[in-house]
Amino acid sequence: MGDKNQNQRRQNGDLLETAERRNFVIELRKAGVAYRDIARAAIKKFGAENLPSGYDCLYAAQDVSRELKKLIQANQGGIEEIRRLELERVDVALRAIWPQVQRGHLGAIDRLVKLSARRAKLCGLDAPTGVDLTSLGEKIDSLNTITVREYIRDDKSD
Repeated sequence: MGDKNQNQRRQNGDLLETAERRNFVIELRKAGVAYRDIARAAIKKFGAENLPSGYDCLYAAQDVSRELKKLIQANQGGIEEIRRLELERVDVALRAIWPQVQRGHLGAIDRLVKLSARRAKLCGLDAPTGVDLTSLGEKIDSLNTITVREYIRDDKSD
């Protein structure tokens, strides 16, 4: 019975250490720190003996990736909430620059255009861009495709 409790405490401790390490590395990554430097910082903070064996930049990248996946899963239902928050931030920024826009300040007008583009993306207002694949004016479809090499060969034989 004592071994079971000891194993449970060890597992809980390992989970806490993993969570603390991943929180640490995700904060560094959010700050723009390179994975190599994140690994070095984690080794310095936690000690190599307290990290998984061979902890390096690839392991730090895995930690970041796993944390991001957890965040995405946790926020699946909150995407609309995040979108609303981002739109509110755009509104706050627009209100802040609006007096300068009205006075014709070119920098503020440029910023307005960027903020408007961001709003359009968030709201899905931009029409999707299509790609029209044609060959000599004829549409290329999946049943009638030729390779570039065949096209060039046929063209040279004329």
